[in-house]
Amino acid sequence: MTVKGSAWGRDFDHYALSYSATGTVDWKVISIGRSPVIGGVLGYWDTRGMPDGNYTLRLVVFAKNYAVRSDISLFVDTTAPEAEWVVPTDGATLQEGDVTLKVTASDDSPISRVVFFVDGHAIGSSISGPPYTLTWSATAGDHHLNALAYDAAGNSGSTGSITVHVEGTSTGGTQ
Repeated sequence: MTVKGSAWGRDFDHYALSYSATGTVDWKVISIGRSPVIGGVLGYWDTRGMPDGNYTLRLVVFAKNYAVRSDISLFVDTTAPEAEWVVPTDGATLQEGDVTLKVTASDDSPISRVVFFVDGHAIGSSISGPPYTLTWSATAGDHHLNALAYDAAGNSGSTGSITVHVEGTSTGGTQ
């Protein structure tokens, strides 16, 4: 995560950007800057692999004879949503034409959207609320289906790929 802000002032010496799980005193340094920053990047905070939870981000600007501290509380969400196929099921045989695709999606934070894929290509518009359902104009052949659920933090979780067989419809007459 890019942390932007300002760290400057009269008799500026340096700044320190750090974080801690809320309620603890175990501060970890993200960056130390020796040059003033006005409305720019203060540091890069790698939250991957961190446990979800409340954290405090702290900026301390040091000058010759004083220091100014600013804290902000935020919630870190690194957990991907869970998504699962409802219909169709893996190995299903379907008829050519309109086919309903439906998945369930859940997460500790709100699901922002679900995107459906057929043979690696996104189809239709992303679905922003339950039920996570889309109608697919299925064509004859074997197809690989997948869906990705995204949460409000931008994490994504996959249903995993399933394979379905679509049978063509016969439109011919007698000769």
